[in-house]
Amino acid sequence: MKAMRKALSVIRRAHSGAVELGLPNVIKAYNLGLYILLLEMDWSTLSWDMMHATNEWRRKFVARQMAIFLYEASEDLPQLLGRDYREALTSLDIENEFLNELGQVSRQLSRFKQTNEGFLKRIRHFVGAHRDHDAAAQLDVLDNLEPLKVYGLAGDFYVPLRALVDLQVRLTPMIGNNQTLLRQYLKKDQ
Repeated sequence: MKAMRKALSVIRRAHSGAVELGLPNVIKAYNLGLYILLLEMDWSTLSWDMMHATNEWRRKFVARQMAIFLYEASEDLPQLLGRDYREALTSLDIENEFLNELGQVSRQLSRFKQTNEGFLKRIRHFVGAHRDHDAAAQLDVLDNLEPLKVYGLAGDFYVPLRALVDLQVRLTPMIGNNQTLLRQYLKKDQ
């Protein structure tokens, strides 16, 4: 967790610098880095909570938070990796191999979402966000909730997330190198 906090601090400073310079494509690239670091930190916390839960109610509570996390992240990440992000990377002269790798990660995330959306949405709707006011239905979902099943889905989600983290780690020095930043700065007023 200490390394993630340090990485978050470094990328946050770089993001702030890009904001000060008014470099929208660099901002988009750093934004994704910040977003996935926040996801990683939140998931680490949820995992710790699951492993240290002392009773069934607590395990189910953490499982509900995990379901919300997985549902929302699997919905939001493909949007963040969409056309705007790819155009930003193209404008930063990022090579096609990275864009192809990004496409593979995006497809993996979409498959995860398609496969698990119904299951996660039901948990999120009934007992995560308490959107449905039918308490009997909420109790039914809770009675049938298997915390380890939800936790197990994380492995399927973590594969593309980890690939995205690795990709972002390789992209970050390219995004922040002086030549790239100078080219972006010179382009901004055109």
